Amino acid sequence: MIKLYFWISLLFLFAGILEPGFLAEGYVRADDTIWFAEKGEINSNKEEKIVFGSIRSSSPDEVFLVGKDQKSLLIPTVFITAIQYDSEPTELTTARLLIQTSLYREALEKLTELDADTLAKSSANIQQEAVYLRLLAKGNSLLINSTLSDRKSESLKTGREIAAFLDSAPRNVHCYELADLGGRIFLLAESPEEARLSFDRMIKAGAPEVRFAGLLQIGEILLRAGEIENAQRCFNEVLCWDKTSSEQVEEQKLFAKIGNAEALALKKSEKDSIDLFHDLIRTTNSSNVELWARMYNGLGTALLHQQRNREALLAFLHVDLLYSQAKGEHVRALRSLYHLWNRQKRTDRANEVLKTLEQKYEISIAQ
Repeated sequence: MIKLYFWISLLFLFAGILEPGFLAEGYVRADDTIWFAEKGEINSNKEEKIVFGSIRSSSPDEVFLVGKDQKSLLIPTVFITAIQYDSEPTELTTARLLIQTSLYREALEKLTELDADTLAKSSANIQQEAVYLRLLAKGNSLLINSTLSDRKSESLKTGREIAAFLDSAPRNVHCYELADLGGRIFLLAESPEEARLSFDRMIKAGAPEVRFAGLLQIGEILLRAGEIENAQRCFNEVLCWDKTSSEQVEEQKLFAKIGNAEALALKKSEKDSIDLFHDLIRTTNSSNVELWARMYNGLGTALLHQQRNREALLAFLHVDLLYSQAKGEHVRALRSLYHLWNRQKRTDRANEVLKTLEQKYEISIAQ
């Protein structure tokens, strides 16, 4: 997934005459990068800025801004956290703020207040922004609050709405963010082929963080489909990156190592897989809950292949007790714990797991 940072810590005024339909202000995260353009440059210090100016051109990879003094700035979209247009309806501004605070349902309600005639008279940028915000709110609401009844039908519908928008607006600045969201929604809808098509859009990105996020997702899909060699090609492409790396890329390399360790277990090299997982657990220094959940689930699965049930049980319990915030990985661990407790004739513990799956996630063990 692409990381977005919404809160502003430093104001930077890039003065300009604001033209109707062009950028009024963009929230930009700096990340040890120098942004170059035809004139001028800004040396960043990992601080966020508000940049004012007029958009001259944009693509999924970058936005080109010009200010009143004709200084120009080429900003990679991976650093842009939000765009607000000077003449946009107030409903869009409010909905964007609600999304930034994870109030997705409230954002959807606010967007229904948009006047259709007013929006129709707005620029193409603003019209696309309205669609983007609606899809962003709807998609994230499903990922967080989806119930068993809408997990497949509504998710599939929303995923296809995102795909249709990306087909109609392939140069939209939010292309990669929506492609990532669409892929995860298709996975929720249990449509891995459509998910892969969505993640495929990301591997065209110029920013390695975006490209690798897509490759890792595709690798996972291939791994679950039994296409182990193809999955490893995806993981190894991430691991082979030897240019300047951000913290996010270094973390993505850890996920790629996890993917390769899981692949080893599927290739009947369980000992090598277990050794790699133990090494990762011993040496990893990260606060990423998803990363730790993946490591312990992978270790537990490899141990199961060697019939080391007690050790596998402990690995899955790590996820249940320490990393349950990682929703998908928690479900994966609970499924394994249910079967392991039953094998040990601990039907009381198995029933507790079953109750959590049904009440917290609305998932039956047969699913």
